[in-house]
Formats: sequence, C-alpha cells, structure tokens
Amino acid sequence: MQEDQVITLKLNDEKVTFEGRASLEEFFYSQEQNWKWLTKLPQAFRDVGVSIFQMFFSDQISSVRSRVEDGISSRLELGGEKMPFVTYDSDEGYLIEKVRREYGDVTAALSLVYLDKTTRNSIARDGKIRNFVENPNLTFERSIAIQVGLSFQNFVPLISDARSTAIRDTLERFISQADLATEAVNSYVSEISEKMQSSTILVDDCAKSITDSYVRRKKLYSNYAGRMRLAAKNALKEATETLASAKAAYHDQVDLDASVQYWTARKKGHAIFKFVWFIAVLLSMAITFFSMLGYYGMGGAVGLSSFLRNFHQPEVATTATGVSQSGLIMGRATSELSLAAADLAGAVLLITLLSVIIRICLRQFNSHSHLALESAERITFTKTYLALLNEGKLKSDEDRKLILESLFRSTQSGTVAEIPFSSPVELILKTLGDKKAS
Repeated sequence: MQEDQVITLKLNDEKVTFEGRASLEEFFYSQEQNWKWLTKLPQAFRDVGVSIFQMFFSDQISSVRSRVEDGISSRLELGGEKMPFVTYDSDEGYLIEKVRREYGDVTAALSLVYLDKTTRNSIARDGKIRNFVENPNLTFERSIAIQVGLSFQNFVPLISDARSTAIRDTLERFISQADLATEAVNSYVSEISEKMQSSTILVDDCAKSITDSYVRRKKLYSNYAGRMRLAAKNALKEATETLASAKAAYHDQVDLDASVQYWTARKKGHAIFKFVWFIAVLLSMAITFFSMLGYYGMGGAVGLSSFLRNFHQPEVATTATGVSQSGLIMGRATSELSLAAADLAGAVLLITLLSVIIRICLRQFNSHSHLALESAERITFTKTYLALLNEGKLKSDEDRKLILESLFRSTQSGTVAEIPFSSPVELILKTLGDKKAS
C-alpha cells in the first residue's frame, strides 16, 4: 500500500477518510494515548485496567493496523455492533473524561464498562472484569457508573413521541369533522343557490345561520385542541418527574439491597468464627487442666527432669550403679522445700504460657461476638431505612444524611471491652502489690 493512498475506515458504522497511512497512524496513536490511563489504575486494579484497555481499544486497533500493514485497504472496520470503539472525542469519551475528573480513574473505568449493553457484555467474556465489577469494596463507584450508564440513555423522546401521536390523532379527527362540516355547508349553499330565485331573503338567512354554526364549531374544536395540548404537556411533565423519582428510588433500593446481602454474609461469617473461637477457649482450658494433671503426674519439675534424663541416657543409668546410688543419696539430702519451690515454679510457668493462648482465644471470641452483633444492627438499620423510604417518610435530605451516616460508619473492633482474665503470676504480683500498699 502506498503511503499517500486515501484510506477509508468504517468507524462504528460511519465512514471516515484518511489522506494516507501516516494520518491513520496518527489517529490510532492519539486514541491509544488518551485511553492509556486505564493501564495506570491503582495497583489492586491495574491488571483489570490493562484487560479493559486491550479489549476496548488495543486489540481493535492492532487488528486494523495489521490489515493495513498487509496492504489491505478495503473493508477496514474499527468497532461494530458487538464491540463499539469509543473515541476520546465522542460524547461518550467526554462523559468518561468528566467522570474521571470528578470521581477518579476507578469510577471512570467502571463507567466505561457499564456504558451500554454492548460494553456490559465484556463482564461475561473476561473473568478479571467480572471480579472487578463485583468487588464489594467498590459499591459507591459501581453505583455511580450504573447511574452514568443509565443517564446516557434518553427515555424522554419515547414519551414525547407517544404524546405527539395522540395529539396528531386528535387533530386528524378534527380535520375530518371540519371537512364534513365544510361539505355540509357546500351542500347547503347548493340547495340555496337552486332556490335563490324563489326566495332570496330565505337564502341569506340560511347562509348566515350556517356560517354562524361553522364559526361556533370551529371555536369549539380549537378550544378542544388547546385543552388537549395542555393536557399532553402536563402529562409529559408528570411522566418525566415520575421517571426521575422512580430511577432515584431504584438506585437506592439496589444499593441498599446489596448492603443488606453484604452485612448478612458478614454476620454469618462472624457467627461461625465466634463458635470456633469459643470451642478453642474450651479446648485451651482443657489442655491447661490436663497439662497440670500430667505435670504433677510426672512428679513435677524434678520428676519430669529425671524422666527426660533417664529417657536420653538409659545405658548410663543401668551400668553406673554406684553413680545412681550416690545421686540417690544426694537427692535425699536435697531440701523438700527446694523441690516444692521448683515444682511450683514449673507449674506457674506452664500455666502462664497456656494462659497466653487462653487470652488470645478469648480476645478473638470477644471480637467476633462484637462484630456479629454490629452486623445484625447494620442489617436492621438498613431494612428500617428501606421501609421508611418505601413509605415516603424520608422527605428531606437531612433525614437521609443522618441515617446514611449511621449506616456507613467505620467498624471499630479495637475498642471492644475484653473479658477479664488474669494468670497466676499476675494474681500473685497483684496480691503482693496490695500488701505493700496496705
């Protein structure tokens, strides 16, 4: 293909002519650069941004560019019914750019996906895009994107066309009736003309009465047509207001239904974890109890150390009888008070270590109990708000703001009061402290 050959590109069912291959490449470059921000989304969404950029822009441009490089200049198409190509300087492109300036890149990317039914099909074709639009952390951005997509669809011309059809039917009936009246007048005039010679005065009186009747009928139908136009205008205004209020109520209903589902799932999850940590508390207490039984069953710290020594050095214990007997004499000479103190210190150390596990389990159980209760409260608040909204009892924006602030507050799990639990060491230190203070 020659560089200066005229190239015709079918862009979304519209033919666009380029003076040469350089002009076409300049068009492709400008489109790629203006949509390049999709590949620079925050780190958590950067992969899906790259997928959107490739599906909506890069792949389509690469397909046309490869055909041009192969020397094919006919049947070049960019965008179609299955996947339109959104140029940055189109109405849709300006709308996405405005959303990007006001709400950020993530909301603009969601708005591009929800722009129309063809772009929404990408949700089913790409798993990354589907996970992106279903992300529960993007509820606000997703609602803005859906509203942008719906606002781009104009429903008012449908209503206006229906009302205009009704008015045209009324006017056609009026015209037909006027034609009938005109035909009647003409027949009357014909009859009067035939009888003009016999009674001129009678003809004049008849013509005057017919004319007056026609004028009155014309005024009557004119007033009727005016009333119909006014009624159609009022009906159109009422339908527009009803559609706007219905759309706002629908968005509120959809957003808050998703919130109810989210907090219901959170409530079930916290209830399960609360039960699991309660079982963990019981198990840790049982482990503590049986550990103490095993500890003293082994003879305390002295018996446990003797068991371990005999376990690791069985041959020395069987052959060195003189040494064992000397150790026995030394053990008998050891103070009973020292043995009891060693056993007590080992027991306190064991209980202290196990109490740390009990305290961790109690803290987790307490946190999940609090979060389950808070999730139940959020569900109750949301359903109450929906009921008040459906009954029309929330009229002012201040009422909605007050309720929504209480619904969408942040969760404060770190301020939960813990269940009091003290280890034996803490109790001993507290008792000693109280005695010193007294």
